[in-house]
Amino acid sequence: MLPKIPTVGEKTIRAKELSKWEASGWKFHKALGGSAYLIRKRYSAWEQFEMRTRALFLEAGFDHAISDIENFHFNDLGPQIDVCGGVGNYFVVIDCTQSTRQHPISIKQKLQDNHAKRGRIEKAIHQKWGTKYSKLVMGVCVEGVELTKKDEDWSRDLEIPILDSTFMEKCLRYVDTLGSTLRYQVLGRLGVRGIPVEGAKSGHFKFPAITLRSGDKVLYSFCADPESLLKIAYVYRLERFDDKGYQRDLIQQKLRQINNFLIGPGYFPNNLVVCFDADHGKVEFVDRSGKRLDDPPQGTLGYLRVPQQHSIAEIIDGQHRLYGYLDTDKNREKEDASRLARRRVEDRLNVVAIEDPGEEERPLLFVDINCNQSRVNVKSIWSLMGDIRPKSHVGFVANLVKALNGKGPLKGKIYIPGKNTAGGRSINIANLGKGIKDRALVSVGKKNEKLDWNLFDGTRSSGEYPSHPSADLINDFNIFFGALKSTCATDWKRQSGGFVLTNNGLNVMLRVLAQTLRVFHGHGKTYKKSTLKSFIGGEIGKYIESETPRTLRSRTLGEDGRSKTANGIWERIAKRNRLSVGSLKTA
Repeated sequence: MLPKIPTVGEKTIRAKELSKWEASGWKFHKALGGSAYLIRKRYSAWEQFEMRTRALFLEAGFDHAISDIENFHFNDLGPQIDVCGGVGNYFVVIDCTQSTRQHPISIKQKLQDNHAKRGRIEKAIHQKWGTKYSKLVMGVCVEGVELTKKDEDWSRDLEIPILDSTFMEKCLRYVDTLGSTLRYQVLGRLGVRGIPVEGAKSGHFKFPAITLRSGDKVLYSFCADPESLLKIAYVYRLERFDDKGYQRDLIQQKLRQINNFLIGPGYFPNNLVVCFDADHGKVEFVDRSGKRLDDPPQGTLGYLRVPQQHSIAEIIDGQHRLYGYLDTDKNREKEDASRLARRRVEDRLNVVAIEDPGEEERPLLFVDINCNQSRVNVKSIWSLMGDIRPKSHVGFVANLVKALNGKGPLKGKIYIPGKNTAGGRSINIANLGKGIKDRALVSVGKKNEKLDWNLFDGTRSSGEYPSHPSADLINDFNIFFGALKSTCATDWKRQSGGFVLTNNGLNVMLRVLAQTLRVFHGHGKTYKKSTLKSFIGGEIGKYIESETPRTLRSRTLGEDGRSKTANGIWERIAKRNRLSVGSLKTA
């Protein structure tokens, strides 16, 4: 994690230096005895951003980064420098600046000033580290600036890229997830790619591949481990000052969900799509004997030889699936973290590489994949699965949800495509079905997986599901929803304006049901309406009223919020029944 960024700075100075420091915004705080004073300064938003950027360079593992993030007067390399650090044989220097109405800046002058420093900095780098850094990369990071065509021309002519502050802010959000790979993302944004992968045993990765032809395009479908892909991949983010950017931001919640998906038995059957840069080491297709084929025919089996260089494979589609292999939780249990690390090396992802369509075409390809192709609504898929694959897990759950919509407390409250209209229904088959499936409430289970606590009442040994849920199973679910209706009567009457009768509300309740079933199974309690109502009491209703439905609806928009809410309810139920309080196993 990044170190805490201070909002107020403190320094001890000699009394005779006070006027000098006051001129730069510091204020006298108190005398320390002798001739020493303690002075303070409230850091501006821009100064805090500058400190966060220095912290980013430290946490991302840049060599020789400024170690004191509050050092605004670093001049070890001659002129004053805001942010710096080394990667391989590149040394990066970033000048951070802000433009306001009161203090506007000239981009041209800022670029010229930095260009004038280059010679002195290069000389200092050579004196300090010899030949370690053979290339100096300089950039200007600005806030509150609208670039003109002339600004862009000056930037290109002086070879000093201009970055917007949003780029660094995005890097800050990813530093815990992407770690040292961020160094190459920063370099890529500064125009540097193709840096050799550290510790690489050979100059190329060799991935099993097959040639595909679609119209005039040549594509290669290949298999690669996530560990290797993470080293060569990069993503063009949508941001200011970069007309090549088009990708959306990584969603941390989605990465955490994928982490948990991979820690379990989950796998990805669909492919990633990438484009390899042609100007940083050519990607080659070779046959099984190792002979290079420049124009391989359709269906040729062989290998794709990819240079072992950072940031040469642009991800067009599938960024979350790939980055989801990086652990986003530093507090994860050791066993789960180890499994995720193993899968990063042992898994194989299917990747389609497109014969480089040119950087100007890549955004159009991204749009085509994500927008123009027809998509099947996930609610329709759940509804169809009950009809065409009733004996699959999803199909069985889908038919259970349809039955709950036909009889019981949830009658007529669930939107099911092809069966009713969505008007006035805040619950849908996909959300409720996924909640039942994810909580393993009717799962048969796999070999050596003990799910005898759940509500499934069919034969487990066959590993298959009946063509339709039994009347007893439907009744068992209605017992739970009936108990909710009576113990949360006030909120139930609010319907979609409350919490229980919403998609996320029921998701939380299903987590509570799963934990309740585990307790009942472990303590030999009979699952019936009277026992369940006594066990729950008024705790769920009281919790909803104390937190308010509106607050809970907002809080449970994300997975973390649903998990925490379920834990909060369970703590009250556990206390009521004198059980040990712990996190929900199913949360």
